[in-house]
Amino acid sequence: MFGVVALGLLSLLPPLLPIALAVGVVAFPVLTIAHAVVLRLALVNPARREFKGHSTRRILTRWTSRFGYLAVAPAAYSTLTAPGFSALVVPLAFFGLNMGLYRYLVWQGRRHLAGEGTHTLEKVALGIVMALAFLGLLVALAFALLVGLAVDWVL
Repeated sequence: MFGVVALGLLSLLPPLLPIALAVGVVAFPVLTIAHAVVLRLALVNPARREFKGHSTRRILTRWTSRFGYLAVAPAAYSTLTAPGFSALVVPLAFFGLNMGLYRYLVWQGRRHLAGEGTHTLEKVALGIVMALAFLGLLVALAFALLVGLAVDWVL
């Protein structure tokens, strides 16, 4: 994430602003996909392997982590196209998303080891996270539209 902070600081220098914008536009899809892969391989898959024999918990953790990622990552990483702003938003979103997902999986693991089943509220929470994922995607699209309009207005 040091590269994101460096990109944000680089964009504060007016002569380097076009370079920072171009790198931000390219970095957005690359970082979004890389973060999803790392989360899946490093956090979600090892935790889900522990839930063998409990298919409801496996499905719940799989989809809650996916929708949680979609609620935060696209909106946060879309700020890479906004010079300076991304130096603060992207590292915080990266840390917050990883820590939140880690705590959720630890909580599910403890419940699994204690022999507790899933509650109806967990399924309701999945629906809420799904709605937040939809809103996160809308925010990312709106931000991209605003950046496009701003670039058209400046040029």
